[in-house]
This record gives sequence, structure tokens and C-alpha cells, in this order.
Amino acid sequence: MHLLDKNLLKTNIGKAADYDFSNNKVFGSAYLVIQDNEVVYENCFGVTSIDKKEPVTKDTLFRLAS
Repeated sequence: MHLLDKNLLKTNIGKAADYDFSNNKVFGSAYLVIQDNEVVYENCFGVTSIDKKEPVTKDTLFRLAS
């Protein structure tokens, strides 16, 4: 099995988050990558709302729609 490169994940997810913030696509996001029951990457970016300016944490709840 191919193991994920933790440094590459950090770089690529950071770039994706920066792009989304720069282009006003989101104001907060959280990422969790697990492989073989091991956390390979976990990080939060931005704020929970434009008004409150509270930082996104691993406990932040997000509304999702399709």
C-alpha cells in the first residue's frame, strides 16, 4: 500500500485553502485525512462566520448542502 506523504498533504491542502480564501469561496474550513486508522493530516483554517470571527476548530459544526 502507498502511504500518503504528510508534508505534501500539508503543502497541497494549505494551497487549496489559501486559494479558496483568496477567491472568497469560503471563510473557514477544516481538513482531516485518515489512512489505515491513523490521522495523517488535520488542520483548520479561517473563521466560523464573517460576523463572529471565531476561529474554526476541530469541533466546529458545518452546514452542508448539495
